[in-house]
Amino acid sequence: MQSSTLSNARSQSESRSMMERSPVLLMSKKAYSVGAVNYSDPGYLMEALETLADVQPRVARSIPKHAIIDTSNFAARSLDNCLFDATVYDAMLHDSLKRKIEKEIEIKLFMSSN
Repeated sequence: MQSSTLSNARSQSESRSMMERSPVLLMSKKAYSVGAVNYSDPGYLMEALETLADVQPRVARSIPKHAIIDTSNFAARSLDNCLFDATVYDAMLHDSLKRKIEKEIEIKLFMSSN
């Protein structure tokens, strides 16, 4: 009986000292949920982010895992569902690569001038 009283007294004093150290809990007389208290703690947020980073993403497959894939005549079938013909997409790719190369040259020139 006495040990349970001591453990309760200890937990109450620990909770009082926690309230004194935590300015977030003393900001208003409003009740906070455990989630709200945890989200204000940077250590908790870092641990939550690290936990999320460790979890591998779930990816849905558009092609079943053991499906037989027919790659014959791929060039002819690759544009079946496209809006434009191949010349439009080739021009878009050419423009994109040209801009990328121009940006890289600009960066190299800027870095060499400094």
